Amino acid sequence: MKKQIYKKGIVVGLLVLFFGASVIPAAFSITQPPKSEPLSPNRGFFMIPDSLAKSVGMYNPADGTYLGDIIVDTTHFSTPINAVKGPDGNIYVSDQVADSVFVYAPNGTYLYTYADATDGLDNIRGIDFRQGELFVSKGGTGGTGGKCIARFSGPHVRLPDFIPSTSGIDPFDILFLPDGRCLVADIEGTTDNIRLYYANGTLQQVLFVVSFPEQIQFDSLAPGAFLTAAFSANVIQDFELNGTIVQTTPYSGGRGVYRLGNGNILATSGAGIQEIQPGTGTIIQTEKTGSGRFIELFATGANQPPYTPSDPNPANGTTNVPLDKILSWTGGDPDPGDIVAYDVYFGTTSPPPKIVNNQTTTSYTPAGMTYNEQYYWKIVAWDNGGLSTEGPIWEFSTVTDTVPPTSTHELAGTMGNDDWYISCVTITIEATDDTSGIDAIFLKVDDGDYVEYTEPMEICTDGTHEFWYYSVDNAGNIEDENGPFSFKIDKTGPVFNSYTFTAQNALKNKWLCVADVEDADSGVVLVEFYVDDALVGNVTSAPWEFLFEGKPETSSQAIAYDAAGNSAMSEVASSIEFSSQQQSYYPYTILYIQYLQG
Repeated sequence: MKKQIYKKGIVVGLLVLFFGASVIPAAFSITQPPKSEPLSPNRGFFMIPDSLAKSVGMYNPADGTYLGDIIVDTTHFSTPINAVKGPDGNIYVSDQVADSVFVYAPNGTYLYTYADATDGLDNIRGIDFRQGELFVSKGGTGGTGGKCIARFSGPHVRLPDFIPSTSGIDPFDILFLPDGRCLVADIEGTTDNIRLYYANGTLQQVLFVVSFPEQIQFDSLAPGAFLTAAFSANVIQDFELNGTIVQTTPYSGGRGVYRLGNGNILATSGAGIQEIQPGTGTIIQTEKTGSGRFIELFATGANQPPYTPSDPNPANGTTNVPLDKILSWTGGDPDPGDIVAYDVYFGTTSPPPKIVNNQTTTSYTPAGMTYNEQYYWKIVAWDNGGLSTEGPIWEFSTVTDTVPPTSTHELAGTMGNDDWYISCVTITIEATDDTSGIDAIFLKVDDGDYVEYTEPMEICTDGTHEFWYYSVDNAGNIEDENGPFSFKIDKTGPVFNSYTFTAQNALKNKWLCVADVEDADSGVVLVEFYVDDALVGNVTSAPWEFLFEGKPETSSQAIAYDAAGNSAMSEVASSIEFSSQQQSYYPYTILYIQYLQG
């Protein structure tokens, strides 16, 4: 549990700690930029009004610990809302019910009233400085100007309103950006939103809608991002200037918000001042009970920029860097406790483009590096005070690979005779590259074009086929063409055009067997002749004829074989007397069974 300090006697000692002297000069002055500069939370303390206690408390910017009160004023305070450090080093406090802006010395002593109802103020909330002028969120219709952003150049010197009531807003807070533009929290009924205005006070864009936003603050650990506490929406929104919501953190009745140095969020509500976990809204610590309001930093020292990024790994000029190399460097900041973020610039051109924005680690893993390539990179370091330091441009080259890959193939299928496949054939290609690896394989079959090979290819068309292939590695090396390779497919048996069995004499004891048969692919290599189911002869070349000597009883048939080993049977030639040649289309096996049965 963090120790809370409430005793008034400790306040003087704390002021000595922060300001370096036991006696605060009456004309104490620190050159103080407006709160539009996202100052480092490690160079001062947070100021948070407690509207019930009529006080402004001090809090540790690193972890939110309550350090005591810098201002307790039951005479002037009614409902203090926003305490900011002015350009003169004094503390300016807006009071919603008193309709006033009060000025206090850095030791908490009341000095004077800067503006009040006599200047037309009514129901005022958040305030901010720009170029020495004070801008006040006026939410009441009393006084002059209606609901507007009022503008003052000095005590009780009101200028024309920066954002007039004709704009239709009901402002609760204003936050100036370094370029002069500003963000405004608008609670005008159904139009509650966060708005971005140009430096001249005209509306640039409504960023997003959120119910009853109160304070808007820089996200001190994320340059370019902002926080807002939405009272009725019960959320804290972390957003970017284009309106993108980066993170939503649940928090009930939020009023003030600031990012702590430890990464958590310090938020205020009617329950007090609380440290919460980003994203979940889990309350880690209640720093002080009460009615907390807006949170601002009172800076006590000059912010120093981050160290120049150094010690690159790989070292500048390194060659043969592997493609999976993790880039790293040394960073940091001379201000103890400052949080440093890094922009990474990386590419194949010099200067390289920005790749990563606002990362907190000192390493980066490039994606998609290629072989034989020159790369350039640099790091820009940012602290949470908005200062940056740019590192030099470093360079390195990746691993050199000039050796092309090698590829082999395999054929798979059912092999018949004489190197003929009697089934479909599958072509499988394997490619290897020991250095950069394989990028792609290309295959060409017969008269087709090269296509990228991604899986085994099946060829089923009968005939003789040729194929070629090559592979390409990730370095762009191209293998010489492999091929041509060939293979033969014949899945189809011979085709009989006709088969005749003709008597050659009157005695009918000589018969001529004639097969008209062909095979389009591997060709006919053998014809066997059968009479009465008995093999009586064979022929191995055309003409496919055989002279049978004897007296047939029932039938004759031929079987043809091609070079691949496929076979086919002719029709059965049969006749009881064989007095005249007839052709029967009964299957030869059926006739044979009938013959055996008598």
